[in-house]
Amino acid sequence: HLGLVTLYGRCSSRALAHASAAVHMIILAVAVTAASFFPISWHLQHQLHPRSRASTPILSSALLTRLTLVHEDERMRKAIGRFLHERGFNCMSHSSGLLALAEMAREPPALVITDSEAVGGMDGYGLLSRIKSDWRLCGVPVVLLTARGLPADRISGYRAGASAYVAAPFDPEELLAVVNAQLTAVHLARAATIHNELQAHGRHEKLCAT
Repeated sequence: HLGLVTLYGRCSSRALAHASAAVHMIILAVAVTAASFFPISWHLQHQLHPRSRASTPILSSALLTRLTLVHEDERMRKAIGRFLHERGFNCMSHSSGLLALAEMAREPPALVITDSEAVGGMDGYGLLSRIKSDWRLCGVPVVLLTARGLPADRISGYRAGASAYVAAPFDPEELLAVVNAQLTAVHLARAATIHNELQAHGRHEKLCAT
């Protein structure tokens, strides 16, 4: 944790507290909304819980804890991977975008974190484009890490399909908050999809019974 703070820079304690509080509110809103879906919401709500070593809650579902990290810098890759692993994530790290794509084709992750600069033969935007053009991966959220924090850079990232944009220097807890927020959104979207499918199935059975 301290190593990442040293690498990325420090955030003010007030800003970090606000970020943590915001994520807690997002998680609470998700749990309340999921409760209105259907009985399986009990299972969904119980996958949202805090862990003592992290200041923000994480999702415990095995399907939602598999992450792919792509960064050419070995020191950064190890530091970020170790931090996320300590927070309960199964983080698959790669120095090359091509290697990451091959791994993701075999087993798609819940989320991708990639540097926007060179990542083994392509930049982060190129990797993002490849992910969004692959039907197996196009729904996977992608978080871009960058040292370029200009509005034009962020706009380019969002237009390319990035789900979130984290500009350096940043505190590792900020990255954790972004990851949790993105995974919570995925979790809620899946719950809504199942709910809609169950409702459609129920209507179909009623029509068949009449």
